[in-house]
Amino acid sequence: MLSWVYHFMFLFYQRGPRYFDPPDSSWGACYNCGEEGHAAVNCTEAKRMKPCYVCGGLGHVAKQCTKTNCYICKKGGHRAKDCPEKHMSARVPKSLTVCLKCGNSGHDMFSCRNDYSPDDLKEIQCYLCKTFGHLCCVNTADAILGEISCYKCGQMGHTGLVSYI
Repeated sequence: MLSWVYHFMFLFYQRGPRYFDPPDSSWGACYNCGEEGHAAVNCTEAKRMKPCYVCGGLGHVAKQCTKTNCYICKKGGHRAKDCPEKHMSARVPKSLTVCLKCGNSGHDMFSCRNDYSPDDLKEIQCYLCKTFGHLCCVNTADAILGEISCYKCGQMGHTGLVSYI
């Protein structure tokens, strides 16, 4: 029984202070004013303004920061959800599309007919057999079409990428 008490005391002193602990010098410094002996929730000083974590400025939070760049048009002053070009990005001309598989323009990686570069494959580990030099041991071209089902319509023989409905 005594060992349990010592164990409990050890755990108590090992953890940090909690909101229900009596205030004493173990609190450390207040996050608001920097003085010792109380927590920020009990601080009598005016609340310190927190800086924006994007630009470090005061008076706004990161969500309203104008110094961030839009992920769609790469311009500043707005976020992707407010981008005036967000609907145009879906209509990117094929000539501006760059393939992430072969690096050529005019098509995307899903319609790419080129194989991966052997230099790139040297560093890639198969997620099935864990050996290097290929992406996946299973050849999807050899898969039996009857075993494949569509995630859109639920029918057998095709995937959702090529739905016949």
